[in-house]
Amino acid sequence: MAELARLQAQKDELESKLYDLAFLKERIKTLRDDLSIARRLDWIHRGIYDAIAQKGGERLSRPLLAGQPAANDMLDVELQQHGGAMIVLPPATNAPPAP
Repeated sequence: MAELARLQAQKDELESKLYDLAFLKERIKTLRDDLSIARRLDWIHRGIYDAIAQKGGERLSRPLLAGQPAANDMLDVELQQHGGAMIVLPPATNAPPAP
């Protein structure tokens, strides 16, 4: 009976906390903080955390890391003054692709 009374008191305490708006706001804040930390740790684990500070051109000009899959060759594009762009295709050859 003492155990039942203790559990009921504990249940009542938890229910009162759930109805307390300040407690819920604090709980949501801690959960969001935990989520952002977990996301950053995942990015570090995958090796993309440092790439966040880089701009797109910097990412393309740097060589790939050892663990990343190989991507297509770099794209040659001519930017025009009026805002357009033109892709410059490499000359067609019968040679096999470079490794």
